[in-house]
Amino acid sequence: MIKTVQRGKGPPEQENPKNLSQDPVKLRRRRLAAGLSLTDAARRAGCSKAHVSMLEKGEHGASPQLLARFASLYGCEVADLMPDE
Repeated sequence: MIKTVQRGKGPPEQENPKNLSQDPVKLRRRRLAAGLSLTDAARRAGCSKAHVSMLEKGEHGASPQLLARFASLYGCEVADLMPDE
């Protein structure tokens, strides 16, 4: 999962220790905004419910192809599912 950390006196930064291709929080929020359950999202994206859950928890990274399927499914751009730089 991406954590917010405080370094020095500046604003908190997002930390991505696993170097994930997706932002787990954004991925989950987009799924919920689309009104989809884990099961529905997995079925429509062509993967397992467990895999979607692991992606949303930040336990695994998503392939570019899978991110593109989620973006299409959720009505957004792939960049909307990725960590902020």
